[in-house]
Amino acid sequence: MNFSLIAFLVLILGIFILSNYYIGRRIYKNINYVLPLHKGFFWLFFIIFSSSYIFSRFIEKYLPYKIAGILVTATSYWIIFFFYAFLFFLFLDFIAFLDKKIDFLPEFLKYKKDNRAVITVFLITIIMALGIFGTFQAKDLQVTEYTIETPKELKQNYTVVLISDIHISYQVGYEELKKIIDLANAQNPDYIFIAGDFFDGDWRTFYEEDINSLLKEFSPRKETYMVLGNHDNFMDNTDIIPFLFGESGIKVLRDEKAVLNEDLLLVGRKDVTEGRERYGEDTRIHLDELFKDEDSELFSILMDHAPLEIYDAEKLGVNLQVSGHTHQGQIYPFGVITERYFPFDYGHLIRGDYHLIASSGVGTWGPPVRIGTKSEIVRINIKQKVR
Repeated sequence: MNFSLIAFLVLILGIFILSNYYIGRRIYKNINYVLPLHKGFFWLFFIIFSSSYIFSRFIEKYLPYKIAGILVTATSYWIIFFFYAFLFFLFLDFIAFLDKKIDFLPEFLKYKKDNRAVITVFLITIIMALGIFGTFQAKDLQVTEYTIETPKELKQNYTVVLISDIHISYQVGYEELKKIIDLANAQNPDYIFIAGDFFDGDWRTFYEEDINSLLKEFSPRKETYMVLGNHDNFMDNTDIIPFLFGESGIKVLRDEKAVLNEDLLLVGRKDVTEGRERYGEDTRIHLDELFKDEDSELFSILMDHAPLEIYDAEKLGVNLQVSGHTHQGQIYPFGVITERYFPFDYGHLIRGDYHLIASSGVGTWGPPVRIGTKSEIVRINIKQKVR
């Protein structure tokens, strides 16, 4: 039994319960000042809603697929409400505390009994508007384009489409994947790279919506390659993915490499979580071993789900690394966290002849919402530098 994991989960659960209690207490007190509420009914109602997402994830496998999808999707919006309500009330309490000390707010802005209900209703309305806006933002699939010039000899210029973090789930099923594939194919790419987290952690949507029938619709001029991400590794029977996708012509690389068109070297990494999930440690082949004895004249591409080990990749002479995983935080201000946690979390990083392109991905995790980020596929133009 992993006691450290249990202790961590208990800590997270405790923080979640206390934070929800703080939010519920603020809403109850603020509304109750002008509209008396039945305390028991309010807390029963609040507890049901605040625990609904966790509960729905526990019972979803016992429900018909469509009902489970509606329930999980609807209740996932509590995450948005919980997060922003906690921040807003914490901010208001902090401002009220400062005002008591130095009395700097004008009378109509003071956080007091006669206006707390109005402020609370206003904040709840703002959060609901953010959820609606974020839902449309997540569905607005865009193409982000970058151009890389290399001094290395190329047989031709290349167009590569990078797709990451599809997260096949109730929110991203057959119709959504079809749109992603159609948009990728419309770029007329030489290669399509899928940089992990094709799945969201289980097989249910894959089979219920016959996702397998869509895999053959990826149609680059040459080939499609894929690596696995952390959510792919959470699934049962992860090892069948390379065989399943291989039947559709998608080649899954797991610490493996391939020479493309005689002038590109593609190295596909296992995700860092793969060994940790199974063995409790990183069991990946070291980067220097993967690039050992390779022809340095080839334009080298590293596909790794998470944008990690970028300094090692740079030292080894990698020309292009493509990654996803971060979602650029997905919901503001989580991007502040990903920006500090990862060496580089989004966009195009250039360090000499080393390029890193980190995508915010096409799908979402948790609520189907993006605030302050975009859903994107990435078009990468690789050209030989004119001498």
